[in-house]
Amino acid sequence: MLIGINKLSIKTDFNKAQALFTLHFFLFFLAKGYEFFKYQFNFIALFGIIFFIFFYRLYYRTQRNLKYSFWSLTALSFFIIIFHILRSLYHYNDFSIFFLYTMSFFILGVLCFSLYSPVFFPIINWWEYDFRYRNDLKASVYLDDDKKADARIVDLRRRAGGLSMFEEVEIGQRIDIEIESSGLDGRLQVEVLSKRQYSIGRPYTYGVRFVITDDVVKRKYNDLEKYWNFERKAKKNKKFKS
Repeated sequence: MLIGINKLSIKTDFNKAQALFTLHFFLFFLAKGYEFFKYQFNFIALFGIIFFIFFYRLYYRTQRNLKYSFWSLTALSFFIIIFHILRSLYHYNDFSIFFLYTMSFFILGVLCFSLYSPVFFPIINWWEYDFRYRNDLKASVYLDDDKKADARIVDLRRRAGGLSMFEEVEIGQRIDIEIESSGLDGRLQVEVLSKRQYSIGRPYTYGVRFVITDDVVKRKYNDLEKYWNFERKAKKNKKFKS
């Protein structure tokens, strides 16, 4: 479950995502209302509008609570909107409806891009029980007063990452991480922006953003990203060859 995203900077990004969702919802139902009153003024179409109201209520809850089912409902939403776009062109031949559905489609795409980050949705290979093939990296985390804790980087995208460990850290805290690899030297500083715990007994999963202050730190992050991609491909090849 999601524990918190109380950091102001990430709350601002999250609020923007909610605003995008609201705009997408408005455009979609504006198109549905126009379509209903002009072409489909009947009980079946009215039932369809009621269905979509309940669907988007559920959809909004998954987005607001950052549930992973958000992505399943997003895929379904894309198919639904594509169907409506094609119908507006080939059945109604109405540019107004086509424009509204197309705008809602693109806004939904922008929403997905803004949320596709380890800060909001870290990708964790829970289904891979063999740790030899799990897509993560062993790391050491240095907390206040050089207190050291074991951790794993479970996701790395867009200068952000998912950090899994049993040690509890406050949101907004900055910590240093060091990857257990002979090819990577030095520590990198990250800022904790979100925190999840999926169930009791499992580690916390922190959404972190790397603090890039100069070219040296940027080079270290780029080396880490290259190493991450190399390890991911190597583990995948090793799994299917074994």
